Amino acid sequence: MKKVSIFSIIALMAILILSYGCKKEEDKVLNVISVAGNTEATYNNDYIPNGALYSGPFDADCNTTLYRSDIYITFETDAQLGITFFHPTNSTTIPTGTFTLAADYCMEGFIADFYPTAWKNGGLCLSTGKIKVAKTGDIYDVDINLVIDADCGGGTIKGNFHGTLDPGVN
Repeated sequence: MKKVSIFSIIALMAILILSYGCKKEEDKVLNVISVAGNTEATYNNDYIPNGALYSGPFDADCNTTLYRSDIYITFETDAQLGITFFHPTNSTTIPTGTFTLAADYCMEGFIADFYPTAWKNGGLCLSTGKIKVAKTGDIYDVDINLVIDADCGGGTIKGNFHGTLDPGVN
């Protein structure tokens, strides 16, 4: 009896672990980027992308041999997110992988500007974060996990863009 109970408990735990692991990827919300926890309450919303484009690679005009590529995501509410990647090669238009927020312009990684409204003069400044870019065929997944600096009201910008990126002007 004791062996059956222990086996049942182990089997139940294995099923729960496997279903949680599978469920996590299946439950990923696509095409929503959310601002939460900002002191400017009107910014705390879900933003739905209505288009995206890329430009680059081109010389980053830095004192190093870095190149830059840009992704611009526009949202239904006139909000916009601009991401500039600094990378060591010009052989790829949009780099894929996981990137860390750069401390400054012309440093390997990325910088980003998020404008929650069209009439705002400056974007929400960021303190830390990562962006993961993956590509399957012509479809890109841009996973965003950013922390808004306390000087800009704090909070987070998290979510995903899932779709095609139209070529912009190089």
